[in-house]
Amino acid sequence: MVLALSTLLDATEVDAKGVVTSRTKDDKVIEMAVTMAGSSDNIDETRKKPNKRNKTYQEPEVESLLADFDHDGHVGRREIQQIKDKLHHLLDTDDSGGLDLSELKTRALTDQDVDAALKKLDRDHDAVISWKELDERWESVGSEMTVDEVADWIAYAVQLPQYSEVFRANSISGYTFPLLMANDGARLQEIGVNSELHRHQLAMFLQMKYLGMGRKPETAVSSVCTVEGMTAQNKVLLQIAWVPTENSPQRYQLERRSPGETTWMPVFSGADTEFLDVVEPDQHMVYRLTTWNSYGRSPHTTVRCDDAYATVASSDSSVIGSSPPLLSSSGKSRSSRSPSSQSKHKRNPEVDVDYTDAENADSGDDDFDHRVSLWGLLKIYFWWLDDAIVILLVVMLPITDII
Repeated sequence: MVLALSTLLDATEVDAKGVVTSRTKDDKVIEMAVTMAGSSDNIDETRKKPNKRNKTYQEPEVESLLADFDHDGHVGRREIQQIKDKLHHLLDTDDSGGLDLSELKTRALTDQDVDAALKKLDRDHDAVISWKELDERWESVGSEMTVDEVADWIAYAVQLPQYSEVFRANSISGYTFPLLMANDGARLQEIGVNSELHRHQLAMFLQMKYLGMGRKPETAVSSVCTVEGMTAQNKVLLQIAWVPTENSPQRYQLERRSPGETTWMPVFSGADTEFLDVVEPDQHMVYRLTTWNSYGRSPHTTVRCDDAYATVASSDSSVIGSSPPLLSSSGKSRSSRSPSSQSKHKRNPEVDVDYTDAENADSGDDDFDHRVSLWGLLKIYFWWLDDAIVILLVVMLPITDII
């Protein structure tokens, strides 16, 4: 044993004052406590999480330096625990060790919000959200709400797009939410939110998001990409339309990118359910649609325009309205763009498109089709009109004169 101890001391630097030796009564067991030389800051923060398999557990990485309480340029394990402690005391106002129904109701807008919070956080179904369950929620929100996700959430869910890039620049993720919720959002002023009203609004949304008070919207029922025609500049006019799954008001985010690109470029956001885009004929765009509400977003829906580009390739037309009119099931011709849909279309302001000529051409086609169809109906249903006129002139008028 002496030889083994000597070898161990030669291989490892030991602080002598940190060695304590004690013996048990039977003089068989020797306990030693040693302190390794060097700063604890150099030790890897990876720790062992107690479980059967003893897997390595990595502490979550908090990006924002708002959590760097000791100003050493790094958010360590102690600071992460401080964030969790702040979360506990912020939400558990009576320090009872958990959030009961009364504490949840003070932060909820409706009873449905309370039910949603319990469903997401109360894993043991005891109607109390414990500190342990809050810690689990902290890790869940942190991993889900990345920096980019938070920036989009601020713009489309909270509807304060002027602060979207502010949150992105300060690397605010879901891990940092507890620091910004406290004191009615007081620390939000540090990152540039100077409006007291906006700080209050953001703090309320952050708390409701953290407690799971809400429900994400569903994806659109269906979506389609069609070709409206060609512009005067010989560019393709695409219409992207979708059918929402809910009747309640929603907000939509539409992005696009070309094959091979990695970045999605936003092209539309709002409440409308269709969008007109102008692209080059050789740009095979792919679109991504997202539905937003005040709680969060739906999964992304990809809208492809392969069939639309195939239509362009097979068409010899280069002017809007040159394609033959579409026939409805009743056999009557109709314009490919109804007046109601034209009023909803959004146009790309960066491209100069001659919409007036196109609309006049559509209007002229409608009038022509109407005259042709009306004349055809007259010929079909009033084929006896010529005979009736002859009888009227030859027979009825002379009789009237005689009478």
